[in-house]
Amino acid sequence: MSIQGHPLINGIQTDAAINPGNSGGALTNASGQLIGINSAIASTTRASIGIGFAIPVNRVKDVVNQIVKTGHVIYAGLGIKNDTRDGILADPQAHSELEQIAGANPPTKGVLIVSVDPNSAAGSAGLKQYDVLLAVDGQVVQDTLSLNQVLADKKPGDKVTLKFWSHGNVKNADVVLQELHS
Repeated sequence: MSIQGHPLINGIQTDAAINPGNSGGALTNASGQLIGINSAIASTTRASIGIGFAIPVNRVKDVVNQIVKTGHVIYAGLGIKNDTRDGILADPQAHSELEQIAGANPPTKGVLIVSVDPNSAAGSAGLKQYDVLLAVDGQVVQDTLSLNQVLADKKPGDKVTLKFWSHGNVKNADVVLQELHS
């Protein structure tokens, strides 16, 4: 799921009123314990009518600790750019085009890679443009959100196993995640 085009990772659904400009408020349980920070709303009216989401407190603690320790948040990544359109591989036209490019029938689920940094973890593992990432450490990835969820708790230097489709063949590769730079 995404909110206004931005993937939401493990958001807590809430009925708290979240209007433009008032996100950042505490989401508490009945005992007054902080369980999240209200952060986004999926709404067709751009007002508090819709579904609200909060960032879980464990994710908030991790981000705050990283900012205090390093001055910024560190994310681990593969060094790829992927197609962020949900269900793109199931789209008949896109599927047909990829089949022509790859010379083989591609999967209908996974993360379509549109570019690979040759000096990255993915580049070192041999992933290429138009490959389809299928799983990370055995966890199936079907879209950008599921990929982000798998990588969210990983750190640069962590070793992961990738399963991917490349020109008709399913392959596995071990890679060491790198620090993402914005």
